[in-house]
Amino acid sequence: MSHRPAPDGESLLSLRTTVILIVGVFGGVLVGVLTIAAGSAPAAAVLAALPAAGGTVLGLHRLVEKSHPPG
Repeated sequence: MSHRPAPDGESLLSLRTTVILIVGVFGGVLVGVLTIAAGSAPAAAVLAALPAAGGTVLGLHRLVEKSHPPG
């Protein structure tokens, strides 16, 4: 299997998408850690963290405007 690099100027994810996903993952991890710190089971922490991460990503997607190239 060969690997073809992306053409110049193209990336897999935009900066906006990358930031939104990183903040979403961070939010989910934070909720999971706080859930475990509150004394819940790890499975409950995962069940709390997944919708928190998804909600964060969805909220930021709606909140952060997409930039439009000039022209």
